[in-house]
Formats: sequence, structure tokens, C-alpha cells
Amino acid sequence: PFRITRYSQDGDLIFLPPWSLREATADADFYSTWKQAAQATGRLATIKGGALHARQFEAQSSFNIINLWTDNKNACTRVETQHLCKIFRVASPKNPYSIEAEILEYLTAQNMFLQHPELTTRYDLHPVNSDDTGIPVAIVTRYIHSNAKLWQELTAKIQHSRYPEPMREYSSRVTWFSILETTGKLGRLLAEFHLAMTQSRKNQLLNPETNTGDAKEKWLETILRSLNERIYQIRNVEPAQGLSPQDCKRLADFAHDLFEKIKQTEHLGLLIRTHGHAHLGQVLVSDDGLYLVNYETDSLDDEEYRLQKQSALKDLAAMMVSLQFAWSTTERNESLPVFNEILSPESEYGRHAIRKLEKFSEPQRYAPSLIDLENAFTRSYLLTIAEDASGIELLPQKNSDLENLYDFCFLLRILKEAVRDLRQLNPRFRTDLKILMNHVDGRLKRPNFEPFFNSPARFSLSPDQEPPYGMDSEFS
Repeated sequence: PFRITRYSQDGDLIFLPPWSLREATADADFYSTWKQAAQATGRLATIKGGALHARQFEAQSSFNIINLWTDNKNACTRVETQHLCKIFRVASPKNPYSIEAEILEYLTAQNMFLQHPELTTRYDLHPVNSDDTGIPVAIVTRYIHSNAKLWQELTAKIQHSRYPEPMREYSSRVTWFSILETTGKLGRLLAEFHLAMTQSRKNQLLNPETNTGDAKEKWLETILRSLNERIYQIRNVEPAQGLSPQDCKRLADFAHDLFEKIKQTEHLGLLIRTHGHAHLGQVLVSDDGLYLVNYETDSLDDEEYRLQKQSALKDLAAMMVSLQFAWSTTERNESLPVFNEILSPESEYGRHAIRKLEKFSEPQRYAPSLIDLENAFTRSYLLTIAEDASGIELLPQKNSDLENLYDFCFLLRILKEAVRDLRQLNPRFRTDLKILMNHVDGRLKRPNFEPFFNSPARFSLSPDQEPPYGMDSEFS
């Protein structure tokens, strides 16, 4: 009734194939009986012919990835869980093996998916003694319930912190610092995820390839084609709804100049295989941590593109775009015609709305800003990257190269959002264009990348020693 797919000798990702929740109840009795029989003997057979013993330990994961979707006929909901267990690496120096992982318990209470918008997880760590390697095995039980909780919560908190009520500014101030704490934690967890993705050395599907010239040229060719397609679609929008001809020309020139700079970058950090452009709408928040949902490209994407290594900065830039949207959602522009209609003192509703708005004012004892929010995320991300030995593989080693690559990834992401909203006739398309042109004109403040370059861990190499970048035997 079930099939487990895993990466041989590598436990960086535990992968559970799609499950049908409609059919899951019929499997419950089997799993219950199978589990009881296994516990009675204290020994479970694994797919690879090994065996697990029932001695349990507590453990926690570095990152959790969950995919939820329905089939083409909407007949059932399917679940795919990718559980990153980088922290599960407990190999001793005498036994330097990675982790072999299996999921042994099924989602036994499927009705919880519909009843509770929460996430609960249990982690057990088991040793395996079948082949005398001593490789530990992680056992994971997962219950998945809802999506996009972090986006909703973060936007509501930003609104509360930017416009506090009189005599309640302290509460809004506490809310603002809780936002900074959440985004800082998100940056740290995303960095843990990217670092773990560079540490699977034995499986070809995950093993980072060296940054060869061919790989770089192939990536640049794919990205340039995507960039031109998105700019073409933006330029074809009527000026009344889209950009003016002058803005379109500035956009094309900006993209071309930036791409030429990227071509000169020696190391692009093309190491991340699984890439879905993480954003706030894909992140859940729960009592036991943050969860990244649907971290994968669309199944309709070209298979060659799905297997191509990407830069970690694509995720970083995508998260910055998400923060831009969360912030812009709470913006007040009282010069718009709609505000003139709503806030008209001639109507009873307008007078009520004016009194309501007057209750809220800008905070006096603290100053919430978008750049502080972005820096809280990037600082945690960059420090986590810099303090790991493999982190130097992920990002360019020159500040100018890092800034150019970030600007380029940000441009790709906001163009993607604009094209998507344009196709769906989403009114947010106007916000996309505003962020896009602010980026083109340099009105957006770039996040501070100094924590990465000033980290003490980066200076552990001798002056004449080149960073590995996946070149030496350990990374090949």
C-alpha cells in the first residue's frame, strides 16, 4: 500500500511520494497492524534490505518542505513531504557516513487535514545495525493542515505596528519586534536549507556539480531566454494599463546592462537543484517552527530546466519581493480618487471613516521600515551561510558580484510576478509594475550584504588559499 523513495546513502531529504487522502482511510488498518507487529519484534525491515531497531531518541529537523495539490480531475488531494534532516547528521569521525532515512508511520488521522489549521510533527532517531555501518535512521510523522499562514499573520502584524492606536503604542512596538524576530528566523532556516542542499555528495540528483564554464553558459542561456520573454510580455501591455514606452526602454536597457555584468561574474553559486522561488505565501508558522510549502517548480516546466542548478540568491530575492508585497499591502495613499470618495465628509460613512483613521497615527517611539525588515532577514541568512564551511560555495566572493547577481535575481522575480498577475487579470499587477520601476530606477534600497563579507568564518582560509567552490575531491 505504500512506497518510499529516498536517496541512497543520503538523508538530506526524506521524500514521501504523493498520497491520496481519499483512499488513505482504507490503509489505516494496514499501517496500524504493520506498526504493532514491528514494535512487537523490535526490528523492521527496510526497502534497502536493512533493519531498524526500536531504540528512540529525540531530534529536530533543519527545515521542512511540504507539497499539497489536487489531481487533474480534482478527485483527491495529494501530499508530498520533503523533510530536510541536516541536523540528523550524527556520524562519528570513525564512521563518516551520511544519514539513511525512512518514513515508517503513515498519516493516521486524515480528518485532521480539514479540521485544524495547524502543523504538528514528531521526530524519532533510530540506529541501524544491519550492515555494521552504524548509520542512524530518522523516523518522521507528519500532519499537514493549512497553507500561507505566515503571509497572513505577517501582513496583519505589519499593519498593527505601522499604525498603532493611541495609548496602545507599546503593544504595536512589541508586535514590530516580533516581526523582526520571525523574519530573522526565516532567514536562518532558509540558509540551513540551502547549506544542506550542498552537502549531498553521493547521489547524482543532489550532488553539486562544479561550476564549469559549460554549466554557467547553459544557465545564462536559459535565464536570458526567460528574461526576454517576460520583458516582451510587459512591453505588449497597453500604456494605459502598463508601462509607458519610455519606461519600457529603460527596463530593457537596465536588464541588458545587468545581464552583461552577470556574464562577467566568475562564480554564480549554481548549486541548488530543488528550486521553487520560496516566498512568504509558501511558508507556514506553527508552534514547532516554520515550514516551507510547495518548494518545487511547476510540473509543466521543462524537465531540463527543473534539473538545472540554480543560484541560492533566487530564493533570497524572491523573499525580498514577498516582503515588498507584504509592506505595500499596508500602504495608505490618501491621494487616490478612491480615498477622496470614501473619506468625503459629505457622507455619513465618510465622516465615520475619517474618525476611524484619526484613531491611528504613526508611531512615535519606534520607526518601522521595510529596509529594517529586509535586513533582519538577510542578516540572519548571510551570517548562517558565512559561518558554515560550505557556505562559500553558495554566493559570489566579491561584493560587487553579489550585488549584481542579487539585483538580477530580484528583476527576474518581480517580472515573473508581473507576468503572472497580468495573465490572471489580477489588479496587483499595478503594484508589480511600481516595484519593478522602483528597482530599475534604483529607488529600492539594497539589503546589507556586509554580514557575509565581514564574518570571521570567511577569514579562516589562508591568504593564498582559494575557496573550493565545489572544485576539490570533497565536493566532486
